[in-house]
Amino acid sequence: MVDLDWRVEAQAGVSLVELMVHNPGRTARRVRVANRLDGAVWPPRREGVAAAGWDDGGFEGVVAAGGRRALGYASPAAPTEPPAEVVWTERAGVAEPADRSALRATPDGVVRTLGAARPPADAVPRPTEPDQVPDAVESWLGALDDRSTAPTAAEREALEAVARRAGALADRSADERSSPGDSR
Repeated sequence: MVDLDWRVEAQAGVSLVELMVHNPGRTARRVRVANRLDGAVWPPRREGVAAAGWDDGGFEGVVAAGGRRALGYASPAAPTEPPAEVVWTERAGVAEPADRSALRATPDGVVRTLGAARPPADAVPRPTEPDQVPDAVESWLGALDDRSTAPTAAEREALEAVARRAGALADRSADERSSPGDSR
């Protein structure tokens, strides 16, 4: 037998459910906790994938002997009491998350285990050197500079727009260098 404590509150039309599953017994228990709200379960997510143990109807997982397991989810449904219930328990064979190989056996498990597939920013090559103007910009400016006639009104407007944009980017870059902890 396991105990379930809960709290539910509504915020901006969403019910936020907090659960605490307690196993006072001497053996680990596999539990199934079902949503009782009249709406979908929005489980916690990692890297865009529902956290291990969650599905459309609730949560299934292991609670260690004498242990507690905190759970939480959201739902578009209005709050009701109780928002969830333990629908079954059984003696657990292997405690989670010790059996990590089961997590890796599915594509979702791989994403959860490995995380996002992004290289570190400093490993991505930069398209230009700091003092080098990109080829397309250099070509455009060079063509304007090489002409014997003055730029047209449209070209002057384009040059002024580029100058404003470059100035704004340079200012932002200077601000970020002066405050490295500030992420924009």
